[in-house]
Parts: sequence; C-alpha cells; structure tokens
Amino acid sequence: GRSTPTSARRTRLGRGFVGVLSPGSVEIEVVAEERNTLLNRYRHSKLVATDVVLLQDDDVIHSPAALRAFVWMHRAAPAQILGTPPERDYEHRPDAPPKYRYAYVFHPRGGPYSFLLGQTSVLAKRYLDDFLANAPRASLAYVLSHKPTCEDLTLHFFVANATRLPPAVFRDLQPHQISGGKTAQMHTAVSRKAWNNRRERCLDRLVKDFGGAMPLVRSTCRLTGNISAKQDPVLSAAYRHRGPRADRAAAVDDVAPPPPRRERRRRQQQHQL
Repeated sequence: GRSTPTSARRTRLGRGFVGVLSPGSVEIEVVAEERNTLLNRYRHSKLVATDVVLLQDDDVIHSPAALRAFVWMHRAAPAQILGTPPERDYEHRPDAPPKYRYAYVFHPRGGPYSFLLGQTSVLAKRYLDDFLANAPRASLAYVLSHKPTCEDLTLHFFVANATRLPPAVFRDLQPHQISGGKTAQMHTAVSRKAWNNRRERCLDRLVKDFGGAMPLVRSTCRLTGNISAKQDPVLSAAYRHRGPRADRAAAVDDVAPPPPRRERRRRQQQHQL
C-alpha cells in the first residue's frame, strides 16, 4: 500500500472506487487475475513501491507487530526468504531409484529445516522479476501444469541456488486464519502419503532442473519476533522504536531447549542453598 494524503477518501479496488478511508489510512489496490496460475503474485513488481514484499495466502492475516518484525529482520538479512511456521526439510536417499532420491520431511520438529511453505514469504522485491525471468523454464511449466504442489519449493530452490543461504523462520509469528482452517488446506485434500509423494516428485524434478545438485541450505535458526520488555528490555525497545541493533539483529534462538522439569527443580534448590 501507499500512504494516502489527508484529502484522500477512496480505496481503489480493481477498476473501480469503493469505500471510505479515514485520514492517515492506506490506499489499497487490488488486481483481479483472470485465472490462478500460482505464479501471478510474482508478476506485479512494478506496482510495489518498497524494496521488500510480503507474499501471503489469501486466507491469513498478520498482526502489525509481525509486519514490523518482518521489516526489521529483512534489513538484517536482505538476501534471505523470511517466513512463519511450518518449516519443512528433505532427506537424501542415495540408494533409492533416481525418481525417489529425496524424501519430504513433513515435521522437522525443532531440527534442521531447508524451506518454508508459501503461506508467508518475505523477500526482496528484486526476486520477483528474477524468479520469472531466470528460474528454469521446465520448473515454471511444471508449476502451471501440476498445481498446487511445487510453487513454494521452486522459489526456495531459486533463491538458495542464487545466494547459497537458507531461509529464516519466525517461530512465534503464526498468522491469523481468517477463512477456512487446517481442514481446508491443500495438503488435507488428499491423504498424507499422497501429498508427500507429490512433494517428493517436486524435489526430485527440481534437483534435476537446477543442474543435478541440491541447492537447498539447511538451518536450525529460529527467530523470535515478539520480544517483551521482561525478556530483554534493550532489544524490546529497539524493536518498538528503531528496529534491531546491528549486533543483535534477529533475536536468534539457536540454543539448547530448556532443561526438563526435574532438572529445573534441582537447580532451583541449589540456588536456594
């Protein structure tokens, strides 16, 4: 969106004008596509006035705090794709037949991950044009002919191949579901096994299209977007007013999980002694 002058009162939706805006609001332009190709979202970089874009599904919405965290983290890691859970990974099976070399890991469960789902993607605007112009033609054609399955994976392959960097996930910034629910998501329309098979076909095809080597980069970095003053008063103030400090940009949580309850109790008793 773009900042709207105080005198502006209309919201532009498609080709017409509807709605009334209060002073200081934002003008929204909605582009109605004739058909859903799953690549439409990458075609409108000329309409974007910022250096960073938020790509998200039409059934979710993010809080203002989440949007601020996205902007601040993008400043610290402008070349990486940022997003929200769930994250995913792959498993290499060198002894499997050529078409089944890469397994789809549905739940990394706190372990390494290498790509995020397309529900939310924060990335540099330059990737929009680069992706459509320079991604392998065979990969884009497969997205068009086998939707919905491979679009988000293709974007991650493309960015990882260009940057040799992993994505970064905010572990605590789940979007709000505004329509449907988990039962209405794409992977629930078929069985888990059938969906995993589709995704594994995507992985194998993309490895082939990108030259035969897996470009995805693994990471265990999970970011914290909601920083309270009690947790870290300095970082909390930076997030609210200036964005993260350069030396503590991401509030990266790459440490060991908290100890079990019995161990915490023992430590508390030692501290009291």
